[in-house]
Amino acid sequence: MPTKWATALEQGSATLAPGTTAYTISGIRHRDGIWDGKPVASRHDVTFTVFIVCAPTYDACRLLRLSLLNEPLE
Repeated sequence: MPTKWATALEQGSATLAPGTTAYTISGIRHRDGIWDGKPVASRHDVTFTVFIVCAPTYDACRLLRLSLLNEPLE
């Protein structure tokens, strides 16, 4: 969970649905393909935050939004 999520919950408690949370995901993006007839590959570190809402608001979790790539909620 982002360290600033507790502050976001305090500030948005009147408007956030029960069961709303955020998770920051870090990983490596692998890309392989052909460019101008030549094989190319790259690896890049990526980080983003997903905002979801689960029970008790919904029976199954739903994705609300994603942060911009490499601009996660801290």
